[in-house]
Amino acid sequence: MPVAESSSSEQSRLSPAQTPVPRSHRPLFFLLGMILLVGMLLYWLDPFRLRSAPSMDGARFHLQHAQNALAGRDYGLAKAHLEAALEAAPLSAEANFVMARTCRRLDDPAGWSLYLRKAGILGWPQNQIELELRLKEAQTGNTWKVEEGLVDELNSKTPEQAIILEALVKGYLENDRFKDAHRLAEAWVHDHPEDWQARLYRGRAFQQGVRFQEAITDYEYVLQVRPDQPQAQFWLAETLVSDRQYAPALENFQAFLRAHPDAPESPQAHLALANCRYSLGEVETARSLLDDLLSKREDYTAALLLRAQIEQAESPDKALPWLLKAEATAPNDQQVLHLLVLALRALKRDDEAQKYDERLENNKAKLTELIKFKTQLLQEAENVDLRFRIGLLLLELGDEDEAAHWFQTVLWIDSAHRPTFQALADYWQKKGNRARASHYRYLAEGKTPPEVGRAIASEK
Repeated sequence: MPVAESSSSEQSRLSPAQTPVPRSHRPLFFLLGMILLVGMLLYWLDPFRLRSAPSMDGARFHLQHAQNALAGRDYGLAKAHLEAALEAAPLSAEANFVMARTCRRLDDPAGWSLYLRKAGILGWPQNQIELELRLKEAQTGNTWKVEEGLVDELNSKTPEQAIILEALVKGYLENDRFKDAHRLAEAWVHDHPEDWQARLYRGRAFQQGVRFQEAITDYEYVLQVRPDQPQAQFWLAETLVSDRQYAPALENFQAFLRAHPDAPESPQAHLALANCRYSLGEVETARSLLDDLLSKREDYTAALLLRAQIEQAESPDKALPWLLKAEATAPNDQQVLHLLVLALRALKRDDEAQKYDERLENNKAKLTELIKFKTQLLQEAENVDLRFRIGLLLLELGDEDEAAHWFQTVLWIDSAHRPTFQALADYWQKKGNRARASHYRYLAEGKTPPEVGRAIASEK
C-alpha cells in the first residue's frame, strides 16, 4: 500500500545520528565519554601545573617587584607590576590585596574597594581585610573611629607599623590635627630613620604648624633621596613662598611643573610661579603667566585677584574689571572686597565703594572669630563645639567646601551632633534643595530620615 511504502522510505532515510547504537558498542562509547570528561577536568584543574606554571611564575615575579617598589614608596611602579601580576594570575588573593592597599595609598578609592572585595572573596585573611578597612577610615580623616585600636597595634610593635603610621599621620593632617600628626611623624622618623616618607609628612606637619625652616629641612632631605618626589617638590616650594624666599621657590615650582605637568596641583603651581615673578619685580612675565592660566580657568579667583593687584599698582581703572570678576566668583573674599573699596574710591565712585565697605566690615568680625577658634583648636583638637562653630562661620563667609569639611569632622567625632544637622538643613533649604534639607532636618530632630536619604551624597 502507498502508506506502507512511505513508512519504509522514511526509515531508509534515517541519519547516522538517528541510527540506534548496537548494544555491543555502548561500553566503548561510555569509555570514550569518560576519557573526554577526565581530560577536560585535568586541563582546567591543571594538578601538575603544566599549563599554569609559566603564568604563575610571571605573577610571582611581578608581585615580588611590586613589593620591592612598595618598600621604596614607589606606588606608581608597584601598581604597574601588580597589574601585570593580576593579568597572569587574576585569582591571586595576595595580588588583589596588595593592589587594594596600593590603590589606597595612591588615593584611588574605587580601585581600593574593587580589589579589597576580590581579595576577601578569594580568601585573604579576614584580620588583614579588617585592618585595611580601618586604615582607609584613618587615612581619609575619620581618625576618631579607629585611632585607639591602631595606636594599640603600634604599641605592640606590629610589622605593619610604618603602614599604620602613614595612614594615621595623613588622617591627622586631613583633620587639621597638626600636633598629633607631628607627634606620630616624630616617632616614625625615630623608628624608621631611613624612611624618607616619614620626613615628608613630618615636614608637612611643620609647614602647617608655621615652622617653616624645619619643614624646608625635611623636604630638602626627601628630595636628596627622591629628587622627583612630587609632594616634596610642591610643598617645599609652597613653604619657601610662605617664608618669602621667592627665588628658590620659583626654581622649585619650575622643577615640579617640568616633572609633573599634569599633576592636580598644576594650576596652583602656575599661579605661584606668577606670584614669584611679580614679587621679584618681573611684572610683564607675571601678567603673561596669569593670562595663560586664566585662558584655561577663567573663574580662578586667586589668579583674578593677583591679576587685579598687578593692575592696581598702575591704574585702579584697569584693576576694576578683574576685581569685579573675582568678586563674582568669591563674593565674601576679604582681599577682593578690600581692593574693590580702594579702587572705587580712587575712581571717585564712593557710593559703590560704601556698599563693599559695609560687607567688608561685616565679615571682619567673623574672620577675627574664625582665627581665634582655629588657634584654640590647636590645643583642643577634639573640641566638637569649636569645629562646629568654625564650620558655621565658614558657611556664613561663603566658603561652602571648607565648611562641609569642618562639619564632616564634627560628625566623625559625634555622629549624632544635632546642631550640625540643623546647620546643614538650613544651608540646603537656602540652596533650594528640599530633599537634602528634609533629610538633615529629620536627623536634627532625632528621627530616622525616609528613603530619600539614600540619594544624598556625602557632604565632604
